[in-house]
Amino acid sequence: MEQVKILVVEDEGIVILHIKRALEGLGYVVAGLATSGEDAITKAREIRPDLVLMDIILKGEMDGIRAAEKIRELFNMPVIYLTAHADESTLERAKVTGPFGYIVKPFRERDLHISIEFALYKARAEEELRRERANLEMQVQERTSELKKINEQLHDLARHLQTITEEERKKIAREIHDEMGQTLTALKIDLSWVSDQFKNDEPFMEKKTSMLKLVDSAIRTVRRISTDLRPGGLDHLGLSAAIEWHAAEFSRRTNISCEFVSSPEDIVLDEASSITVFRIFQEALTNVARHAGATRVCACLEMKDGKLTLNIQDDGRGITEAEMYDSQSFGLIGIRERVRAFKGELRISGVPNGGTLVDVSLPLEEK
Repeated sequence: MEQVKILVVEDEGIVILHIKRALEGLGYVVAGLATSGEDAITKAREIRPDLVLMDIILKGEMDGIRAAEKIRELFNMPVIYLTAHADESTLERAKVTGPFGYIVKPFRERDLHISIEFALYKARAEEELRRERANLEMQVQERTSELKKINEQLHDLARHLQTITEEERKKIAREIHDEMGQTLTALKIDLSWVSDQFKNDEPFMEKKTSMLKLVDSAIRTVRRISTDLRPGGLDHLGLSAAIEWHAAEFSRRTNISCEFVSSPEDIVLDEASSITVFRIFQEALTNVARHAGATRVCACLEMKDGKLTLNIQDDGRGITEAEMYDSQSFGLIGIRERVRAFKGELRISGVPNGGTLVDVSLPLEEK
């Protein structure tokens, strides 16, 4: 087993001789001797001992406490203080340096041996703890990096799914509007033609009237479904007009007053930006209708300095913090994902019986 190397820092010759004999008798190696604080630091750097025996009171500008502090700071070596007498303030200074023990001069070899072995054990334990902590920190960093990558992949997947969903909505809306709408319109025309052939057949005319009502209802249903899937105004009239239309429809269906203001009056964005903002507005109103218990909603859309802001304020019961971060609040999760996709900012706040504010800010360029 490799012998323990010890640096002895002491400025009294007789004490040095006593310590040296005691250490060698216990099987330790006296790797170096120093008589001053400055010399102790130099020797510690040169021989790299396993432990330092440091006299607290040394002659010269640097006392043992300051020397021990530097050795611990520079080389992280265990230090045991040697002291024959010291006042309370000196001992308090020594404690701050985190010593591995004290030996009072004169000492017995047994006490010296116990102190050194305890200090070495403590030093090894601390070193092992440092290694374990370093390994744990490295593992945490690796896991954090992995989780970050997974999180980004999930966000990318969410954005991809939103894009695909909107494309499918647009396709289905167009097919429903064009195919079913045209078919029902043709059916209504044919039904009117057939009715002209049986003008005098009263039962048939009554049936014809009933059938026309059903066809008209089906046409309205087709238009509503098509519009819900993809508002036509969004593609043809722009974002402001589409939101204004949806606000009016929301008021008509729910009897909740919805006021909308756009500045400038007509805001037209690219397709991806437009559908993102529209869906955020749509989802916010859906939440108001389902959960807020509101009677009035005020919304404002503003484009200024390359930034688009959308504010939606209701006078309902006010959203709670638990509801904001509920894992089942898929509407809010969807809003967050859409805002995140555009590197925007989202602020949701609620006041008990004072309503809820949804504040969205997106870095967009006006078209």
